[in-house]
Amino acid sequence: EKNEKILEENIKLKKEKILILKEAKEIGERLRTLEKINKDQEKKLNENIAIDFFDDEIENLIIKNICKAKNELCIAVGWFTSDKIIAELEKLKDSGIKIRIIVDDNEYNLNKMNNLIKVSNQLKFVNLGNKNHMHHKYCIIDDLKVINGSYNWTNNARNSLENITIIKSRKIVKKFKKNFEGIIKKY
Repeated sequence: EKNEKILEENIKLKKEKILILKEAKEIGERLRTLEKINKDQEKKLNENIAIDFFDDEIENLIIKNICKAKNELCIAVGWFTSDKIIAELEKLKDSGIKIRIIVDDNEYNLNKMNNLIKVSNQLKFVNLGNKNHMHHKYCIIDDLKVINGSYNWTNNARNSLENITIIKSRKIVKKFKKNFEGIIKKY
């Protein structure tokens, strides 16, 4: 009977040991999963973000950056009359770049309508009524970076005090793209 009790105790201890080993294995697997999730989160947090500010030679900087496009430009600007930028867009469209443009529905843009139609795959005039304007001034390049600032893409803007920032961040670009698609859809 003493041997039976010892045997039962050993069996019970072995079963407990097996359960503990199974739990340890599960805990290890959960820990590895959490470590992977943590690494993924760190990658997202440590995304390379580059932000540059410019207040001089803005039109040339816009042209330099849009000419680097490989796939698509999404442009939302209140006033778009810059002959230099329109000429560059025409070349880009001819080379196969998809160009989508949103502009305010105003007389200046309407005067350039034929040019804007010619250089775009999609053109949207936004009329908010009541003297309100589609007042954005940004351009998304290949869903990789965005040009944003006070600069309207006009012939006169190069004579004004203006600025742009160029932001390279997929997270921020995604927000601009959501805004762009929202305007396309809503108006």
